[in-house]
Amino acid sequence: MKHKVVIDAFTGDELKQYINNLGIAKLKERDFVQGIIEYCSHPVNRVLSISGLRGTGKITGLLQAIDRMNMYDNCVFITINELASMDCLDLRQLIMDNYKDKKYIFIDEITRVKDIINNSGFLADSLCAMGKRVVISGTDSLGLVKSESAGLYHRVISKNVTHISYAEAKRTMGQTLNEYMQLGGLYREDMIKDIDGLRMYIETAVIDNIYNTMTKNKGTTGLLGLESIQDKSKLRTLVFRIVYAIIYINIQKSKNTSVKYMIDLFDVKSSSVYTDKALNSLVCSQMLVDEKVTATQKEMQAVLSAMEDMGLLVKAANLFNKTEVNYYITNPSIVNQLLGSIVTILEKTNIGKAPGATVKGKRGVLFESIIVAHTKMVADKYDNALYYYHDTNNREVDLIIERQTMDEFDDVYLYYEIKMTRDPNIAVVKSKWINDSAVNKFAEAQGTVVGKGIIYGGDTQVFSGFTDKNMLPPKGMSLQDIERQNSGIELIAAEDYLLHTEDKLQSLERYEV
Repeated sequence: MKHKVVIDAFTGDELKQYINNLGIAKLKERDFVQGIIEYCSHPVNRVLSISGLRGTGKITGLLQAIDRMNMYDNCVFITINELASMDCLDLRQLIMDNYKDKKYIFIDEITRVKDIINNSGFLADSLCAMGKRVVISGTDSLGLVKSESAGLYHRVISKNVTHISYAEAKRTMGQTLNEYMQLGGLYREDMIKDIDGLRMYIETAVIDNIYNTMTKNKGTTGLLGLESIQDKSKLRTLVFRIVYAIIYINIQKSKNTSVKYMIDLFDVKSSSVYTDKALNSLVCSQMLVDEKVTATQKEMQAVLSAMEDMGLLVKAANLFNKTEVNYYITNPSIVNQLLGSIVTILEKTNIGKAPGATVKGKRGVLFESIIVAHTKMVADKYDNALYYYHDTNNREVDLIIERQTMDEFDDVYLYYEIKMTRDPNIAVVKSKWINDSAVNKFAEAQGTVVGKGIIYGGDTQVFSGFTDKNMLPPKGMSLQDIERQNSGIELIAAEDYLLHTEDKLQSLERYEV
């Protein structure tokens, strides 16, 4: 088939006019914009890759960086058209023939180029080696991420911008924490406001992302682990099952979203969570997918890994056994809509709920997802690991951050409980395990705990005792015991934690082993 190179390209005064017409200067900048400018200001023989799901401001950020640099004559902004049928050789020839004199080359929608995963190395070897700065982005962010371990291996600086932090949402959109919990994670034109919007967003930003990456890079599907998922309808079913399973399992407080558990959840014949109706049928009805599709553990894990690579999911392992895994969705608006959908299902059907689980506490799942996602983004900057604790006696701690040291028996930890309540008394009672003797003994065997806290919906304060002496204590414990165990623990306002997550995690870096 003859290649069809279709692009839009702007440079010089035409580029400046293009940016002015879009009103870019009026928009607040996300954090990654400064990173682009710094990359362009320093000599480096690597490509800068900006990946992220649709609606997270990638193109706007690229154009804001160009506008701030104010070097239009030495810059070109290229967008690959969706009608293009071109490979990496075509793209290289296009740039060398037309823009060889430009130092700053910005390429949007580069994942529309065939074989980008394996053959993207030319961007560094041919262009960066000549002293050019090359910034790439694309809607199919999975292709960008996979190219970083193939064609661009050791030739790329990567930045995934899928997660819009609360600080960014507050600064760029003026969102309150309550608004962020409902609609956070996307800019206004892409905000998810109902179940139809959820279905459409996942279809275009996640499913198309994975499928297009597979289609454009057929010779490299081994890199994706998705070889057996050739049918798009099967991919759709697996993606929707995964996002529903993550939320449903978290509502049931099982703290284990392992692949096997997810498969069992949708196995009508053997699952133990059903009473009258199969959740599979209800999910597939909501999302308009085929409920008869089956999947292997390998297929489910491949899709999970792809969604994690795209930045939609983060995970934490159970520190107690390091085999159980809990996944979290990083986009609050997706979590919010999924919670609403599942709670409606639970309230209107006879599907069984785990003992003690309540759909009224659904916002607690959203609250925890937001805290964990923010922590994960900061933890990754310092190569810190994320865990939770859940033992055989159902003692649990929601969030543990680990800094590994040279001595494997003296790693450094932060322990946090996450409770949405605004009442400090309730927050402490519900965090009954954070200073439990068995949990403390386990923690001491792992290393050094340099801080503990309860992240909650109220004001930051230090707990000195219960102001409500008539509270009901947990079964088998007294208020006096809980009060004694937790005296002096820090109760951290959620907004304070979200705005200053990096400061909180700095205590790990400052601690001298």
